Amino acid sequence: MSFPAVEIATFVASDAYKGDSRVLYPALALLKTIDGCNDIWYGTQIQDPSRFNLVIYWETLEHHQRYMDDKAEYAKLFAAITPAITEFLGLYHFHFQPEITPALDAPVTEIAGWVLAEGTDAAAFLARVRELGETIYRDMPADVARGGFELAMETDRRAAVVLGWQSLERFNEIVYANKQVVEIVADLKGKAELDLKHLKLTKFEKH
Repeated sequence: MSFPAVEIATFVASDAYKGDSRVLYPALALLKTIDGCNDIWYGTQIQDPSRFNLVIYWETLEHHQRYMDDKAEYAKLFAAITPAITEFLGLYHFHFQPEITPALDAPVTEIAGWVLAEGTDAAAFLARVRELGETIYRDMPADVARGGFELAMETDRRAAVVLGWQSLERFNEIVYANKQVVEIVADLKGKAELDLKHLKLTKFEKH
């Protein structure tokens, strides 16, 4: 079984997007016509509503790279998405195994981005992140939707955790009450900078 290259892109939302996220639809509809673009989710960050994310399943990283390298075609995407954004903050790809669809389709999706500190061993860090995930799966099976834990395909200095939850309130209630989870997260924070966000994602269906 092959797994997609999952793009996670972050943007600062325009006033038009904040008023009606459907302003994004022309850009997403265009993306869906691109060879290798299989599925798209979009959503506003709960903690910071000025930002939103796209999560895109590409058949391979090469499919997305070919699209980005086609300057004429990529300019059409920029034109289509411009009404929805004021700033593009960046993107990375992850080869999550197994795929993370259950987490993306959950009522609330956690995306935890980690930037590894200089001197942090990437393989050891990822192993610790996966230990965190297994602890959550073991202790909170009724509350968490399975996702993934991976280093970025572009660089081993970035990692991501994607999980699904029933609600942000439930996440806050049970995660911070779990002693082992708190200890692992504290250890990880000593080795990397954490950017934790939660979103209510919607899967885009072409209209």
